Amino acid sequence: MEYNTARETLAIPEYGRNIQKLVEYTVNIEDKEVRLEMAKLIVEIMANMNPQVRTTNDFEHRLWDHMYIISDFKLEVNGPYPPPDKKNVNTRPEK
Repeated sequence: MEYNTARETLAIPEYGRNIQKLVEYTVNIEDKEVRLEMAKLIVEIMANMNPQVRTTNDFEHRLWDHMYIISDFKLEVNGPYPPPDKKNVNTRPEK
């Protein structure tokens, strides 16, 4: 039996382990067109999993950013939005 404590840590836990596995699979796809289509499908699944995200104006941009973060910025696709800056993802505002 495999426990969650022995597994890899989830980058964004609200999407779950299955989305993280899909993103990891997508990173390893060789064909750029297939990789882009898979990335678009993952964004649709993420939007369906969290419908409250759709209330914001830039929800698609946020979902694409989340997908890049889940992939640890290894996902190389020509998506509609550029990947976020890795330095700004985990920074906290100054007091």
